[in-house]
Amino acid sequence: MGCRGWRRAVERDAAGEPERPAAHAALEAHLALCARCRAGRLDAVALADAFADLRDRPVPPGLVGRIAFAVRREAARREAARREARRWVAASTAAAVVAWAAVTWTLARGGPAPAGSDIAVGGATPVQELVLAGAELPEDIALRLAFHDR
Repeated sequence: MGCRGWRRAVERDAAGEPERPAAHAALEAHLALCARCRAGRLDAVALADAFADLRDRPVPPGLVGRIAFAVRREAARREAARREARRWVAASTAAAVVAWAAVTWTLARGGPAPAGSDIAVGGATPVQELVLAGAELPEDIALRLAFHDR
């Protein structure tokens, strides 16, 4: 067992809580080898001694109520923060879905027309639609189309 596993045993030992003899012997063996846990034991003993002086004193009136109120207030604050975070997640998810739907719809319809062009949503210019319909085009437009396609 590593030092983290011995921490609770050190705290119980410092508080004077009895351990099984085998467990106490194993703790003492670990403390003999580990300077860090020995220092932790000294700190735990000092803390237990400081609290021992407080055990016989009465609890001030209203202290328990004030602590309970502070705990409830903090719990309510955290719950409100969780609700707010859920709202933001829901709103951003909805916005992403709407954006995805708009992009999908636009791409399915042939995509947006380039800025400044006469291309309709279907992909053909008005002149191309006339040509496809078999209409006669003025000569200047026909020449422009011939040179434009090259």
